[in-house]
Amino acid sequence: MFSKVTRLTEFTCSALFTCRKSQIALESVKADTQGVSISNLAFSILAMPLNFSGQNKRGHSFKGQDLSEANFSYADIQSTDFSGANLNSANLDGVNLKSADLRGANLYGVNLRGADLRGAKLSCANLDGANLEGVNLDGANLDSANLFGVNLFGANLDGANLSSANLSRVNLKSANLFGVNLSRANLTNANLDGANLEYADLESANLDGASLSGANLEYTNLTKIVWNENTRWQDVRVGETAINVPQALLEQNQST
Repeated sequence: MFSKVTRLTEFTCSALFTCRKSQIALESVKADTQGVSISNLAFSILAMPLNFSGQNKRGHSFKGQDLSEANFSYADIQSTDFSGANLNSANLDGVNLKSADLRGANLYGVNLRGADLRGAKLSCANLDGANLEGVNLDGANLDSANLFGVNLFGANLDGANLSSANLSRVNLKSANLFGVNLSRANLTNANLDGANLEYADLESANLDGASLSGANLEYTNLTKIVWNENTRWQDVRVGETAINVPQALLEQNQST
């Protein structure tokens, strides 16, 4: 009798153990499946561009962060820290970036049309291929920034610092450059037609191939500017107020 009870107990324990093993295996499979699903979902969420459209991020710090393709359209990001951040192809259409810190930031191909960048810090920033049409850069610091091929048509750069900046092939047609510091700037093949450069400092700026037709150069510092036969000066306003106008330029204007 005792042996029958023992064998029955052993069988019951064995069956229960096997059942438990199957249950554990099933739970393991379910956990793995859920893990894959959650992992894929998390990856999909992380892969989506960040959306800050219309939000108030004033004074927030995005220093050194990867914000490529992020949407900041019409957001308030005044005094925000973007120094060293990657904003490649981000949408900054109509944003308030007044006094923002964008030093060393990557703004390649960014849409900044109509943005408020008054007093912004953009020294050494990369703005290659960006759209800055109609932006307000009053008093902004773009020292040594890369603005190759940028569209600044009709932009306001009153009192901005663009010393040593790369402005090759930039469109500054009809832009306000009153009192701007363009000393040592690279303006090769730039379009400055109809631009207001009154009181601007162009000392040692490179204007090879640039077009300044109809530009206002009254009281402008032209000391040691570099230009060539492809530089266009038609109807430029120099007068007697411009500083250190090259003799060749004076003679060219007198002959036209």
